[in-house]
Amino acid sequence: MSDYISIRRVITAVLALVLLTACAAMGPAEKKANLASPAINNEAEAMGSNMPPVFNEGMMAEGNVGQSLGAESARKTVETTVLEGEPGYEEGIKIMGVGFLSAGYMLNFRYVVVDPEKSLPMFDRNVIPYLIHEKSGAKFAVPNPAKVGPLRAITKKPEKETRYYIMFANPGRYVKQGDLVTVVVGEHRFEHLAVQ
Repeated sequence: MSDYISIRRVITAVLALVLLTACAAMGPAEKKANLASPAINNEAEAMGSNMPPVFNEGMMAEGNVGQSLGAESARKTVETTVLEGEPGYEEGIKIMGVGFLSAGYMLNFRYVVVDPEKSLPMFDRNVIPYLIHEKSGAKFAVPNPAKVGPLRAITKKPEKETRYYIMFANPGRYVKQGDLVTVVVGEHRFEHLAVQ
């Protein structure tokens, strides 16, 4: 049985290599039309394989041939300015907002670095951020799974105009849309943020 599974995986890998080679000779429009078809992705399913699809439409449309699925950069640069007096100005960041993740069981505090030097305290590994629900005073922590570590962006060299995040647990979906929250990172407090 294991030989049969190994042969299927070899065949799938060879098919992927052939498609990558053929894709290199095509233009972007041909790639999208030919390689994003369901026939390619369904072939592995028809064979009963547990392997992920070889291509997806997003990879073909963007011309990311040869990159593995999910290998795209999580950080995206954006142009932004923060005005004096806005929350985050003193910390060198522009707050993008607080939103829901994982069907509402997680909260995502998103921000963009405007001044890398001023923003360094936001990335201190020794600081444990938390979120306060302003109406009740309940505090929510950053999850810290053993294999992954804290669910927040940590870097020694923050990049200007780059998005970063801090995730907070929201057990029982306690925090609702429209609620006001305060995010505390060390000495820095970002108050009266409406959850979107």
